[in-house]
Amino acid sequence: MEPFKNWVNKKTITIMAQVFKRLDPLFKEDEFIKKATFKLNSLELKARTLQVAHTLYSFLPQDFSQACYLIQKSLSEPLHDRISGSEHNEQGIGGWSTMILADYVALYGQDHLEVAINTLQQITRRGSAEFAIRHFLLNQQDKTLALLKAWVNHPDHHVRRLVSEGTRPRLPWGFQLPSFIENPRPLIPLLKALKDDESEYVRRSVANNLNDIAKDHPDLVCQLTQEWMNLDDKNSVRLFRHACRTLLKKDYAPALALFGYTKPKVQNLTFSLSHRSIKIGDSLELALSFTSQVKQDLMIDYVVHHQKANGKTAPKVFKWRKQAPLKHDELVLSKKHSFKPVTTRVYYPGLHLIDVKINGETVAQQSFELLEA
Repeated sequence: MEPFKNWVNKKTITIMAQVFKRLDPLFKEDEFIKKATFKLNSLELKARTLQVAHTLYSFLPQDFSQACYLIQKSLSEPLHDRISGSEHNEQGIGGWSTMILADYVALYGQDHLEVAINTLQQITRRGSAEFAIRHFLLNQQDKTLALLKAWVNHPDHHVRRLVSEGTRPRLPWGFQLPSFIENPRPLIPLLKALKDDESEYVRRSVANNLNDIAKDHPDLVCQLTQEWMNLDDKNSVRLFRHACRTLLKKDYAPALALFGYTKPKVQNLTFSLSHRSIKIGDSLELALSFTSQVKQDLMIDYVVHHQKANGKTAPKVFKWRKQAPLKHDELVLSKKHSFKPVTTRVYYPGLHLIDVKINGETVAQQSFELLEA
């Protein structure tokens, strides 16, 4: 698979130059391409977008408002109901290429807040501005939040989503927002306004923001879940289950209780493994059976305690089944778990443990030996 960084290439930059040349006859197309592509292949993704953004500064009008006017004119048609797929061609800049324009706005727009934020609004309708807007939240939090507040009712769901996604305290691949990690309260009115959004795209983003908050303020997210979740609305339940996913995975009792996962009442429970030892690269079959004593919601997980290089173990939780059996129902489950090495996990030989958890409570454990391949 071709590295993602390669989408910032000479062709992308050439198309961008052609667009700006069409809008501004004074734009020095050839010089821009030469400077923006200088040693491009030696750079990683972020360094590439920054190099092109810095180069734009030398070739766009020095007046930031005029530059942003050209940027907005350079954009392709909005995505509208689509989530991705915006065009990037001689007629307009769209898709991933908008990240370069967003970087330019973030780098050079700190003294022109309203113009910058309005430009990011147009950019996000064609691609993404969730990383760029964080620069303004970091440097001018209150003023930026005031501008974002007006977007929660915007007709374009890409703009509404930027409100929740751009303000995430711990957005993956983006820098953190320490102020919101310490005190997420300023975000609550925005999330409240968007939690019942008609777009699943937006609601999912609200859930991700709440999940970020839950990592540092679990009780706050449990409180909001209790206040906001509508049990009669499947979309609402889905949102808050996703918002609480880290808490549920960590068996945080208040979160478990919110979703009906109380102390399990089961009997005749058996848990077994298909082998007492396997080699790295093989699979292990897990078998679980029990009888439910009452009608109850059950969240069944298993935890593999992996051996590490230093001889210690590290637990990893895996989802198995969510079930609501009737009283006296016997539940029989099986699961194949692979120990084939992957890029995100290295396996080490030694004794491994597997726990079974029901509603956060460990109900069974088995061990096996993982051998060298």
